[in-house]
Amino acid sequence: MKTAFNMIIYYLVATFLGLIVAAGIYMLCCDLTLLVAGEKLNFFNWDFFVRGLFVAFPLTVSVVLGFTIFYGIRHRENHFFRLGAYIFLCALTWFCLVPVCFNLQKSYEDKKTENNQKKLLSSGFFRPEAGGVFYFSRVEENGKSNGLFIDLSGITGEAGSIVRFFDSSVEELYDGKYSDTLIRDVVKLPLVLLVPLQVYSTLIENARSAWNSGWLSWISFLSFVLALCSVISFQYTSGWRLINALSVMFVAGVVCLVNYSFYKGFIFKNLRISWNEHLLAVEPGEKMNFIQKIFENSEPLLVAINLFLFAFILVSGILLFIFKYKNKKEAKQ
Repeated sequence: MKTAFNMIIYYLVATFLGLIVAAGIYMLCCDLTLLVAGEKLNFFNWDFFVRGLFVAFPLTVSVVLGFTIFYGIRHRENHFFRLGAYIFLCALTWFCLVPVCFNLQKSYEDKKTENNQKKLLSSGFFRPEAGGVFYFSRVEENGKSNGLFIDLSGITGEAGSIVRFFDSSVEELYDGKYSDTLIRDVVKLPLVLLVPLQVYSTLIENARSAWNSGWLSWISFLSFVLALCSVISFQYTSGWRLINALSVMFVAGVVCLVNYSFYKGFIFKNLRISWNEHLLAVEPGEKMNFIQKIFENSEPLLVAINLFLFAFILVSGILLFIFKYKNKKEAKQ
């Protein structure tokens, strides 16, 4: 009982601290999009920090739930109490906290009327862009600029040519996510970080869309959560705690990648298309309209895949635990 109580306290404290750190990192990343070479970084931005809290919350609580599994791998007493605490935390997270986060985020964005504007570029720097290099000798407050463009790719008709421009709009010359391409090139994320962030971005966008579409869509998405939370069955598959922890992370990664691949159309794309065409071709009727409403607001194929993953992971983990327990018992005899 004490271990289960400690898990809940650990969950609350780790979620709070992790959320503050994650929101701070998100705020810093957003600050960099407004940073211009030669100017001082304005670190704290309340709007970015609040948005970071909303964006990072689902990821933070998911990671913390994973750490509660690691906590159970480290402290092996009171199995049933810990399992009960884990189920309670998963239900609390995905039935209450995450939906509340989505509602608060939507309410905040609806009330927020001012947007953070990009800053004008600073003069005196060479900036590679559009197959060449821009140099701004003057940038006025109205966005008009003077300078030159060094053509490195032949985009102007002759590679190596230098083109002067006067009173040209900075936005017309190039536009992007970052205010300054020099900052963009410096802070470009490596692939090892970019891929997990893309996976999370896709999953959380579909989660938010499912919640906003109604309870049928949300229940459909929760099949992914069910498969993800079932990785706890792999916490005792080996006598080595490190192997157990790696097994949990590997299986969780597989579940996320399968769902990400489905949403991106990497797997079962043709089957989804044929299913939607078949659904539209069915004759309308009162019962059929209800069934169509269910399937239009959910992904029945993905639900089936996640339920299969849930059953497979759960059964596999239990069988591996029984196999390990049997071998351990035979070794003692």
